Amino acid sequence: MSKYWYMEEKFYNDELIKEQNIPWLVGEMKRFNNPLAVTLTFPKSSNLEQEVKKMKGIRNSPNREQAVKKLKKLHNQLSRRILKSANKNFNKMINLIPFIEGEHIDNTHFHLVLDCHYKAKTEMTRKIEQLWSGKIQVDDIYNDAGWIGYITKHATKDNYNDSLVVECLSLMK
Repeated sequence: MSKYWYMEEKFYNDELIKEQNIPWLVGEMKRFNNPLAVTLTFPKSSNLEQEVKKMKGIRNSPNREQAVKKLKKLHNQLSRRILKSANKNFNKMINLIPFIEGEHIDNTHFHLVLDCHYKAKTEMTRKIEQLWSGKIQVDDIYNDAGWIGYITKHATKDNYNDSLVVECLSLMK
C-alpha cells in the first residue's frame, strides 16, 4: 500500500471527526454570554536567532506540552482577574474552547473561543495583553459555524484528534 492511501484515509477520518464535532461546538458556544474569537501566537525570535536555532535543531516555538502549560496559566490568571470571587470561592473558570495548530511547522499557536462574560471586548483584550507575551488577535464572532470551521481546519494540524486542547477546555454554566 502506498503512503498516499494512508494520508487520504487519515484525512478522510479527520474530516469525519470534524463534521461530527462542529455541531457540538456550535451548540456549546450558544451557552457563552459574549464569545470572542482569539488567536494567540508565541513571540518570534529574530531571523539570526531562528537560523542559529535551526542549525542546532532547536524549535523556534514551544512544543505542545510547553504551549498547553502556558495556555493553562493564561486561563487561570484570566479567570481570577475576570471572575474574582467566583473563581476564588467556587473555582469558576471562563468558558474556553481551545485549538492548537502549527506544531509540525514550528509555528505553534492557539485559536480560541473565549467567553468575554459581560466585560467589554477592549477590556478583555487589555487583560489578555497583560498576560500573554506573544501576538494577540481578538475579534467578535459573527458566524459561530464559520469560526468553528476555521479553527478546526485540517491544514496545519499535526493530529486532528489532538488539536482540541481538552486539558484547557472549560464549559461551565
